[in-house]
Amino acid sequence: MSHFASRFLHYSIVIFCTSAISHAAETGDLPHLKAHWNFDEARDWHNMPYPFTQPLSETRDSVGKNNLSINDKLDPVKAWASGRQFSAVRFDAPGQFLKAAQPLNTLKKTAALSFWLKTDPANSAANGTIIGDSKGMEWGTIMPDGKLAVRQQGKTIASTSQNVNDNQWHHIVIQRQADTGQVSIYMDGTLSGQGTGTSGTLPGEYAGFGSAQGGQQYIGLLDQIHLFDKTVSPETILQLKNNHAPKAFPQETLITRGKPSQTGSILHLYTFDPDQDALTVARHGQGQYGTVRSKGDGTFTYTSGKGFTGRDRFPVTVTDGHGGYSTTFMEVRDETTMPKTPVTKFTGYRELPSIGNGKGKTGNRIPAAIDWDGNGILDLLVCGNNRIWAYKNAGKKSAEPFSEPILVQDTDGKDIEAASIATLKASGSKHPLLIVRDKTGLLHTYELVLPSKASPRFRKTGTIQGSDGKDFKCPSNAMAFGDYDNNGSPDLLAGDGGSGIYLYRNTGKKGEMQLNTEREHVIHGSYNLGPYFADLNGDGKTDLLHGVNWGSIHYWINGGGSSIIDEAKKGDIQLTDANNEMPKKGNKTVLRAMNGTLGALADFNGDGIIDLVLGSYNDGMLALAYGVDPNEAGRNLAKIEQIYNGHETDLGKYLEADGQKMLNRYKTLNREWITWATSLPTVAQREQAYRQLKKHIAKYPFLKRSQLDAWVKRKDGKITEFGPMHHVPGIVVMNWVTLHNLKPDSMAHRIDVADTLGLKGLDREQYLKSGVAVADNSKCSDGQMMAIRDFMHYHPRILFPDDHISIDQNMGDGREAMSYVFKSNKNTFGCDVGGPACESARDLVQAAEKHLGKDSAKGDYFTFVMGHEVCHSLDAYVYGRTNKNLADRWNGMLVYAANNGGAVDLIVPREDGLFDLGKTQEQFKQKGLWDGQSPWNEAWKKYWNSCPYKDLAFMRGNIGWFLEAKQETLATQANHHWAGSEARLVGAIDRYNRGYKANINEVVFFLDLLSAGLNEIPMYNITATKSPNRAQFDVEKAWLERNDDGFITKITIGPRVYEFELDSKGKVIAIKNHPFINEMK
Repeated sequence: MSHFASRFLHYSIVIFCTSAISHAAETGDLPHLKAHWNFDEARDWHNMPYPFTQPLSETRDSVGKNNLSINDKLDPVKAWASGRQFSAVRFDAPGQFLKAAQPLNTLKKTAALSFWLKTDPANSAANGTIIGDSKGMEWGTIMPDGKLAVRQQGKTIASTSQNVNDNQWHHIVIQRQADTGQVSIYMDGTLSGQGTGTSGTLPGEYAGFGSAQGGQQYIGLLDQIHLFDKTVSPETILQLKNNHAPKAFPQETLITRGKPSQTGSILHLYTFDPDQDALTVARHGQGQYGTVRSKGDGTFTYTSGKGFTGRDRFPVTVTDGHGGYSTTFMEVRDETTMPKTPVTKFTGYRELPSIGNGKGKTGNRIPAAIDWDGNGILDLLVCGNNRIWAYKNAGKKSAEPFSEPILVQDTDGKDIEAASIATLKASGSKHPLLIVRDKTGLLHTYELVLPSKASPRFRKTGTIQGSDGKDFKCPSNAMAFGDYDNNGSPDLLAGDGGSGIYLYRNTGKKGEMQLNTEREHVIHGSYNLGPYFADLNGDGKTDLLHGVNWGSIHYWINGGGSSIIDEAKKGDIQLTDANNEMPKKGNKTVLRAMNGTLGALADFNGDGIIDLVLGSYNDGMLALAYGVDPNEAGRNLAKIEQIYNGHETDLGKYLEADGQKMLNRYKTLNREWITWATSLPTVAQREQAYRQLKKHIAKYPFLKRSQLDAWVKRKDGKITEFGPMHHVPGIVVMNWVTLHNLKPDSMAHRIDVADTLGLKGLDREQYLKSGVAVADNSKCSDGQMMAIRDFMHYHPRILFPDDHISIDQNMGDGREAMSYVFKSNKNTFGCDVGGPACESARDLVQAAEKHLGKDSAKGDYFTFVMGHEVCHSLDAYVYGRTNKNLADRWNGMLVYAANNGGAVDLIVPREDGLFDLGKTQEQFKQKGLWDGQSPWNEAWKKYWNSCPYKDLAFMRGNIGWFLEAKQETLATQANHHWAGSEARLVGAIDRYNRGYKANINEVVFFLDLLSAGLNEIPMYNITATKSPNRAQFDVEKAWLERNDDGFITKITIGPRVYEFELDSKGKVIAIKNHPFINEMK
């Protein structure tokens, strides 16, 4: 059982309290719901490790305490199958039973039992009963003719008019009125059978599900069981049939020990209902070490008690008021568990003396901190030009902190040849090992030797081994050793120039180094990502940093979990020169000029604050900057106000003057303040920072949400004119997202943010509903704002967790003032809504219009381009899921398309599904497409330029281009999806029938991602209208069915059914059924 699952069961079963149940959103029959089992804790398709082997022996009652336990005939792993929603229980052998904690005596009197079943035709021979007692009443028995019957003492008193034993999902409601004995059976929302049996209280035992006492075993799947103590209305029956439960996501809140503390709202942040129902808290439990009180709006007051050591959690069940329930956890932690404030600003940037020629020129400079001469002061080693150079540290902050570089030698007096270096803590030694990567990738270990008179030397001690028993080969010079998973042993991270950073876990015994040869792709991105470890906040745990060629250095603060990577603890390093300005080289920032960075962090000047040495990825640069005490940033708002004062009507001119000197100062100050504020360890300190920012905003009317005189004109890429408040709209949005992120999300918090900024009308409505800020300088038309509102209404927030969405770069003013990114943000086009457009190829349009009607592939341009930009966040969603198979399937989707759905075998996949360049080149040579000597890029382009299927194998065309632009391959599908979702599906089927088999796999996988792992998804047909300009959202819900691997096998849109055959990796390889199968023949 996973760590999450085991904790989940402990709390959900033990500490729910009946007194906390609320039926505030439930009306009609639902207050009479006595028990509900949805089995959803067994499988979570995107948020559990794949393959799904998590055991579960007990499943909770969502509204009471009557949990169900599997008996010894049900396997705790194999018993759980793909259900109508998430997971179902599978009965497939005699003697299997789900036993209730208390007898289900509700069934003896007036009652209604609702459930979903999917039978196995083997029932026809077994007369399998779902629940009941042969001496009393059997609530659902599969008869030899395939119908479902209700029987009393062996006599059938009612049965369905249709067959249910067909291996399809059916919704069944069986009702009994005790005073008359009348029994009704509803099948798929319609009355299907009635009869009258014995009245009064029924005899017998009703102990659980899977068979009757004295009856035969049910064979099939069972899901979403509701038990009422009354008969229910036809409206309730349809509601239960058509409803999809919400999905509640866990949250975490900082609290104050021993004092009542308010959490965020469990109904906000990422919690989502695919039917867009209003959600409420149905019930909650208590913490193990504290008490919990619901405030009725999704927030809670938690007060820690005896035994609290810094962390606690309590379960919360959310309901949609229509019979759907989802349980998650609210995590609480106090300041003792919070990471200390990290050092993230480094100033006084200066370049260090250049290394010598060495042997052969290399552009990278790879630094490492080590006490090379044994005097207790950390020195600097730098690898470059295939040699290692030592810079002795003067030990103080000075104009020349390091000596001129000296060549490093081994104990034989020879220069050490090296392609790259790193350090590795050595067991039993105060000096770390020096790890030297040679040009073949081997990792040699050296120990420091300190002769009494001669210069320090390094003695070679061996090579690092792999898990295969051979010498390990590191594939990259961008490497670093550190404890990635906090298990006490150092691991290896290695950067890949094009795709990110890979993890090689240490599989050796304690104190030994043995690296797993199977790599894990832990950070995705491009280009030139170089990892380095350091303790940025002085808490004794190694944090992770990496540079990137675009000119940033990202960091993650180590929270002590099984992975350093935590998006909530991610930030950017700030680099300034002695004048507190961003250092430049030519017209680029130095970080951009370095084209990626490799770093060494240590307290080089002895002031107690960590410092930074940066080496370039391939530009030969080497530089030093000193760390700045992070608490100094708490005074930065006052410094920002000094910039504003006197420029209340022409601030843009002041910010833009002198090469944007004041704009860069503002960005630096604001970035530092946000980093400081979001790192504060106590609730009181964060509240004070929040009030400080609100007070700051109140001082300046231009910081309120309004349309400012902000615009830019450019010629030849250079600014020629701009408005007096240029950049200020960006400052407004920066304050907006900062306010939003400084406190836990809730409706009360959103209202306070909206009031602080003066949000009104649709602007306010959209933000209060979605939590998404809009960067548009208040220029969006009503139609645009409605489109944004409606888009966010249907799109799960977990798929788009971004800070804000920008419309045409703040409606033309730009976003240069955006100084900090909490999660991410996207920019879309600024054209108005009401522009009908279609970007589908002609054959796709023809197929859609033939079967779905005119303009079925046409949508609103503004809306589907917004969908494109929003779906750029799907990359992070995929990589952030516990189910890592999603990333492999994405890769596999592209290679499958590049090989025209298996028609050719030219593009060779690697282990993660993406194409293997080396093996693909070999295939090109074998097929006479490349001679191995001429430039590879020419052969690659030539093939795709002449490829007959390049624009048909991928629905947006030119699969050869997309294969090398993976970051566009999900977003681009939105241009079709938000124009006509089903039209895209039909077009893919038409191409499949014409021999282009990859399109349908592309569509189904994209729908899987958009579902966020749920089994219901909106399908769009958006119409652009004029006078007034609007994007009309015509949304039809599609139900998804999955196999036991979570892969979609069927899509049902109203009466229209699309069914697919998959391979073992989830790839669609055949279409079994669709609504137009006869017409398309």
